[in-house]
Amino acid sequence: MTETTMTCRVCAVVVPEGEFCGNCGAAASARRGDGPSWLRLSAYAAAPREHVLRPSVPSTVFPRAPRHLRVAFGVALTGVVVLLVAMAVPMWLAPLIGVVGVGLPMVFLGYLAVADAVADRLAAALLVSAVLSIACGVGWRIATDLAAARVDDDALGLPASTLDLLLTCLGIPVGFLILVLAPTVVIQRVRPGSREPLRGMMIGSFGAICFVTAGSMTALLPELSGGPVDTDGQSAVDLVVGGLIQGIAVPLTAAAVGGAVGATLWFVPRRDTGHRPRWYSLTSPLPSIGFGLVAYLGLGVLDFVSPPSVVETVVYAVLTVVALYVLRIVVHCTLLHAQPDVAGMPDAVLQCAECERVVPDLPFCPRCGVAGLAASQSSRARRRSEPPAPVSSISPVRLLSVLTVAVVVVAAGCTAASVWLVPQEAAVVCPPDCGTPPIATPVATNPRFSSADGQFSVSYPGPETAYDATFEPNGVVLDLLAGDGGTLRLFGQPANGQTPKQIADDMLREHYPDATFDYEIPNAFVGYQLGYGELADDYPADAIGDDDRNRVLVMVGVKNDYALIAAAAGPYREFTPEFGSGHPSGANFFLALDMAKYVNSFTWRGDPPR
Repeated sequence: MTETTMTCRVCAVVVPEGEFCGNCGAAASARRGDGPSWLRLSAYAAAPREHVLRPSVPSTVFPRAPRHLRVAFGVALTGVVVLLVAMAVPMWLAPLIGVVGVGLPMVFLGYLAVADAVADRLAAALLVSAVLSIACGVGWRIATDLAAARVDDDALGLPASTLDLLLTCLGIPVGFLILVLAPTVVIQRVRPGSREPLRGMMIGSFGAICFVTAGSMTALLPELSGGPVDTDGQSAVDLVVGGLIQGIAVPLTAAAVGGAVGATLWFVPRRDTGHRPRWYSLTSPLPSIGFGLVAYLGLGVLDFVSPPSVVETVVYAVLTVVALYVLRIVVHCTLLHAQPDVAGMPDAVLQCAECERVVPDLPFCPRCGVAGLAASQSSRARRRSEPPAPVSSISPVRLLSVLTVAVVVVAAGCTAASVWLVPQEAAVVCPPDCGTPPIATPVATNPRFSSADGQFSVSYPGPETAYDATFEPNGVVLDLLAGDGGTLRLFGQPANGQTPKQIADDMLREHYPDATFDYEIPNAFVGYQLGYGELADDYPADAIGDDDRNRVLVMVGVKNDYALIAAAAGPYREFTPEFGSGHPSGANFFLALDMAKYVNSFTWRGDPPR
């Protein structure tokens, strides 16, 4: 029986009759809203039943998955989100860390298993990508923590330094993008293998997920020693937001950027069209790299500005959605215009991986329009030689069961490890282990700063000390260069009839709008004048546990309607017999050990000499 043919309206090639051209993938007849003929918006190249602009995460992140398993992968992603929320609401920190570490990576490993990654000889490239990305992620996290230790603890109202601006808005975002893409570029240069866009997308996305997860776990694993439940940290809402950002938004965004760049690096243009893509075309790596650069520079500016956590959370969510759209469009364009890695055999037939119909072996399925490259090279060759059969024997129930068991086992393991790692409560035996006296040493030998308006003066550490002092018209700023670091600002301003508490609360709301009140300092004295003091905790929107916890201390004294203020900020660390003064303290940050003598060295104009 002779099969009927048609002449494609776009490429003018005679192909078997169908809804799509088997040579170029164009629709047999023009469709409304399809856009230019080269774009084919109505039918996504990896899942033609979907519009290219349809918000479908499974077919975007897992385009090579068999059609009957896409829903299962969507359920798996939803399950990871549910687990993150379920662990965060009751403040179960240890299992939450486990889900962040293995949730999305385990789902992606399941995708690699059903996408014939091993049969398609992708295992070696994926393994190299994972090893390089994990090494980069661990090193990146350690390096950025060390770099940020000196610029992340500005006290109230201080202008940002040039170093802080360059590091936060430029250095960290650019470095992050380079390391996310580096393993993919290395593999493409050294051993690319079969030049299929989806092959590059899988390598790029998997490497990006490994990089982000390795960095997150480097920071989070030490938190296991704090116990399985976070009893004194951030609120449940903040923990939910932090879990979703670190467990879903950040790795998905990185996977989208890495996958888009990988797909374009493995893209080879069709030879029969005579058209070579330009540097700005969607099949070129430069637009995808440019999007990644703009996205991460934007996140750097967001981190520098430190808006309210609600704004930061919305930005992360919107960026994730936009990144997934970029990945979807780039993958669609590369599949439509890529040179087939395996030459088609029009006289042969095979079973379409998408619609499961027996069709001529061409670059595109004439029935559904799926790109032939959406199936792996080995799978394509196998389906030529074997009679039609179900595309995959893996059931959705089995896939979800394996993924669920794996994630739950790891979460339970993290909980058990946390219980085992919790140190015994340090017993302070006094005497003999009483620590250092709480009374500060005299400061008479220290130099004094006098404000430009003559309203007050205050002592500050001199040269060749652990502090770097800078001066303002109304105060002095002390950067602690030892220990955990920190910043202390000693300054004055008109009280304008406000009480010390009102001044402290207003300053915290202005400069740390998301800070949570911890406790009020009893009998707080500033310059030996009874005033008000409080400690608060500030967490970034993506924080989990105490690793990014920033301690803020404000003390205010008012006399003659003029307020003298001591504002300090630094990383949180609990005082123990081995750290701090040797005895328990509610302050729990290093700078608090040394600030009392400077706070009480304040003098108002007209005060008698001390």
